[in-house]
Amino acid sequence: MQESPRTSLLLSGADAGLRDSTGVSPIDLAVDHSQDKIVVALAQKGVDLEGADEPSLESAVGHNHFSTVRVLLAVGANANPVSDHVSYTTVLQFAAYTDNAAAIPVVIEAGANVESADLHDETPLFSAATHGSCAAMRAILQLGADIDAKK
Repeated sequence: MQESPRTSLLLSGADAGLRDSTGVSPIDLAVDHSQDKIVVALAQKGVDLEGADEPSLESAVGHNHFSTVRVLLAVGANANPVSDHVSYTTVLQFAAYTDNAAAIPVVIEAGANVESADLHDETPLFSAATHGSCAAMRAILQLGADIDAKK
């Protein structure tokens, strides 16, 4: 299989940390477009997966790129980051309050804490409940959340 020109550039030493005039980096583009081979190549180059603005894992969850979520977690992305991009939430909470039930098992299986509290002391289950995210609530409960947990 022939590698893409972008992957060839990265493997040949191109600066993977550069950003364009709007602040978009190669990792941002690779995640946004579910270019998993490029994500791996960038991770091998030492690119910051947490990002300066939106963490890569949060972006992949937001775009429903579950293969990219798995790749990011496999190459070392933090399953429990607290992002200042979306109201100081964890990636699991982001999936919960956006009712992204399909992302929830992927993130939990990778090590996300189902009872993790954000900077407002809200758990993913609480976030899902307050935003009317019924499918997310079911997924979180099925994966071990304590319905009586108090934070």
